[in-house]
Amino acid sequence: MRALLLTTVFLLFGAIVSMSPPVKAAGSTSIVIIVNAENAVTSDDYGIDDFRKIFLKQSTEWPDNTEITAFQLASGTDEAELFRKEILDKDSKELAKYWSTKKADEGVSEPKSKKTSAEVFKLVSKKVAAIGYISESYFNSLTEEKKKMIKVLRTI
Repeated sequence: MRALLLTTVFLLFGAIVSMSPPVKAAGSTSIVIIVNAENAVTSDDYGIDDFRKIFLKQSTEWPDNTEITAFQLASGTDEAELFRKEILDKDSKELAKYWSTKKADEGVSEPKSKKTSAEVFKLVSKKVAAIGYISESYFNSLTEEKKKMIKVLRTI
């Protein structure tokens, strides 16, 4: 009887834990999706599906009809893996196949990759039509003056 009770408690605990949303550990990777401060879009204008379409180049223009220039971090970084998983919703093999097909069928390449958040920040802060993502820790290290050069659309 006691074994049955313990088994039931463990099963209930497991069910509760599996239904709970994941909790990020302190110091875990987070990213910030940014645009140039002069871009007219706001965080209310764009959700995860919109970001997915932009970074998969299914949506190529801002509402004012200017061409979107997207920058991403190089694959293999924790931030790029988080972005791929949370925004693009593809594993690395699916993403490679997607870009191979998109290039063959439409002549479209993936967004420009940069090695560091500093590089992405620099490009986005200088180009009004740019969008990119950077590590939250890099964003937090920016001076207030530099933060004024960009707008945050979402933190993941």
